[in-house]
Amino acid sequence: MKIKIVSIIVLTLIVLGFSTCKQDEILSQDFDVVLYQDITVNNPNDSIFTGAQLLDAAAQSSDFDKYKDHIEDISLTKITYFLTAFNGPADQQLLNGAIDIADTSGINRINLTSMTNAGLASLLNNETELTLNQPAVTWLNNRVKYTPHAIKVYFSGNVNKKPLDFTIKIRYYLKMKVSIL
Repeated sequence: MKIKIVSIIVLTLIVLGFSTCKQDEILSQDFDVVLYQDITVNNPNDSIFTGAQLLDAAAQSSDFDKYKDHIEDISLTKITYFLTAFNGPADQQLLNGAIDIADTSGINRINLTSMTNAGLASLLNNETELTLNQPAVTWLNNRVKYTPHAIKVYFSGNVNKKPLDFTIKIRYYLKMKVSIL
């Protein structure tokens, strides 16, 4: 009789223990994914730069292909930038800069972030977090979540002195939530 009572108590505790676990914690998993872009700006005769590049999450992270039918959520947590090369004047300033995003065909363009008065020399190997436009973050999350897991990134800016000769690395920090069943 004592064994039955102890068994019932143990089973009750096990059932209560499982019922307090959140179902989504058991059925899903989170991954951190970091996407990169390198932008080379080289124009000795100008102080204004513009360009565009495709940011293809599936090409940079195999997790997108592996879990493509099981992605529950994508959350951009932050974006950082820094210079990996700089050959301009020591006092060269980025007066205004912007990063816009759009779908892969360039439609539905929206500003993701902008920056002003940044000393370029101080950004060399100095990762700096950007302030983000939240509606653009939501838009990016939705585009990267679904196939083709890609967006077009537009960048532009102007500096106080010529020449333009630097390379910017942009890092997109994402959290991917996938169902594991």
